[in-house]
Amino acid sequence: MERMKNNSVQVYDLIGIGLGPFNLGLAALADNVDGLNTLFIEQSSEFNWHPGLMLDSATLQVPFLADLVSLADPTSKYSFFNYLHNHNRLYKFYFYENFFILRKEYNHYCQWVASQLQNICFSTKVTNISIADNDSEGKIYHVEIHDIETGQREIYKGRHIALGVGTKPHIPSSLKIPDNLPVYHSADFVNYASELADKNNICVVGSGQSAGEIVLELLNRNPIKDDKPHINWITRSGGFFPMEYSKLGLEHFSPDYMSYFYTLSENTRQDIIGCQDMMYKGISKQTIADIFDALYRLTIANSQQPLTMLANTSLDSVGKSISDNMLLLDVHNCLSQTKFQLKADALILATGYRSADLSILNPLASLLKQDSKKNYVLNADFSLKISAEKVGKIFMQNNSLHSHGVGSPDLGLGAYRNSVIINTICNRMVYKTARKTVFQSFGVQNEFCY
Repeated sequence: MERMKNNSVQVYDLIGIGLGPFNLGLAALADNVDGLNTLFIEQSSEFNWHPGLMLDSATLQVPFLADLVSLADPTSKYSFFNYLHNHNRLYKFYFYENFFILRKEYNHYCQWVASQLQNICFSTKVTNISIADNDSEGKIYHVEIHDIETGQREIYKGRHIALGVGTKPHIPSSLKIPDNLPVYHSADFVNYASELADKNNICVVGSGQSAGEIVLELLNRNPIKDDKPHINWITRSGGFFPMEYSKLGLEHFSPDYMSYFYTLSENTRQDIIGCQDMMYKGISKQTIADIFDALYRLTIANSQQPLTMLANTSLDSVGKSISDNMLLLDVHNCLSQTKFQLKADALILATGYRSADLSILNPLASLLKQDSKKNYVLNADFSLKISAEKVGKIFMQNNSLHSHGVGSPDLGLGAYRNSVIINTICNRMVYKTARKTVFQSFGVQNEFCY
């Protein structure tokens, strides 16, 4: 959008920082609220969601109803259904008969929504947040920005802030990887895939969805070139397991469970999170089935199996073999403690993501409460606990696993969280946030006690 004039004078009701699906959904829902003045700031030049993993056949792991707005406002013009209608794909989708839409189409849908919104600034980096002057409604946040294209610096003023800075690729600090080696993170796979075309031996580390999708892509790419394993797939986990996807298990990704989880003690929440990995860290059953089917097809007539899968196996270090110029991987079996080595032409680390840098909050650190694990403490409405008086809210998008539970990063709860945020800053029920949305009763609820 064109940069707004007189930003030193104008005070926004809400300023969003970062534009992933969650803040984009918030921008879309806010656009429909009369009198609500918002601005969303993104340093990239356009919306693009995980472009390095935009594989042709990759799908979302949630149904299409987990779009930006539908679970808050099914009548919104920014719904996925309306996107299909506008692109003459509604009947095609009807015959497609698949709840899980392709990741490429979801990304294009989000770009379509962003192109219609007038409350978004791309190519703009936030450099600082501070609490400054007052007006009749209280203290105001000053958000300092840097226009990446022009170099211009400005200050935007807002009563509330929504932080949607997302995540960044994570490589375990214990892995000391020398420079200039063919070691990649799964997040950028599409960008370096062509470099793997002449690699005979590739090692993939990790047992989540990204690892599974990459292994499947490699299996489908080229037939085996010699009698060595084409791919070594290793993970510290006990196996290559599917995510929990039973219907009652999915009810943990609901507003009801999120509200219940928030009421538990900090220690109890930490214990529960440690036991719920398979609800969001495994591989989809479809991807596992596709990998198995590919292996079955590639081993007809007892052809050499192109994939070696090693569970309970940890990567300890990465070096380079002087004799043949290959990567030398030191690994060990986590159960037997047996140490051995693998060789590879390339190493792909599907080791997940961590929360992006939140140092932008450092100027406010003395006002923000942290728990025993140094996580920011959140209120039930997803805002940070702030000790200052008469100051607006700072809402956290996604970064609330420790306080609101396993559904925090799930696209299906984005519209609910955004409904809570809008209702909070408007101080009224703009969007309905229903209770009893699932069949289970989490915790003790009197209406279920007889």
